[in-house]
Amino acid sequence: MNICDIIGKEVITLEAENLGKITQIMFDLQLSKVSSLAVEQKQIDINQVYSIKDVVSCRKENFVARSAFNPLQKIMYTTKGERLGQCTDIEISNKFATKYVFCGEKRFSPRSIYYVGDVILIKTQPIKPISTAVCSLATQEIESVKTYSGDFSFLLNSVLTSDIFNLSGEIIAFRGQKVTRETIKRVRSCGKLVELSLKCERKK
Repeated sequence: MNICDIIGKEVITLEAENLGKITQIMFDLQLSKVSSLAVEQKQIDINQVYSIKDVVSCRKENFVARSAFNPLQKIMYTTKGERLGQCTDIEISNKFATKYVFCGEKRFSPRSIYYVGDVILIKTQPIKPISTAVCSLATQEIESVKTYSGDFSFLLNSVLTSDIFNLSGEIIAFRGQKVTRETIKRVRSCGKLVELSLKCERKK
């Protein structure tokens, strides 16, 4: 089943209480499994979901507030900085594990995912093009990231427009900071090179 088919379904507890409609489906930070369902202002732990049919049935207890990731409409890039397009859907198994991540008509295995954050990085080519259709584009264009065989020295002396964080929430590059080789090295070690590219303003 695909998560786009689940969003909008009503959630009913086993006590027949209607909790509202699903607005988002949240994944763990590895994008390997559904973490929770966002319903109104709550997040329901996926382990509390009993079944997904015409409606979603769940146990009433165990609402959670945890770190989670909503991948839909995130921009996808290869680790070389090539822009693929938006994440348009995700197919999950009956146990809520990620089977495929879709970028328009292309699909990717969870094993091909290198990093998730402000963007999604893919480290391999798609497993299988479903058709020859072109991958759908983002509604708002972002400046393309140049590819220099992994060399990001073209960012040197540009200025960051916002902070960059690692997975622990620590700032690894500050807004207003001028990019140096040490900045690139530090950001590379956290898998944030594409994000660095997107957040740099090149001085003329």
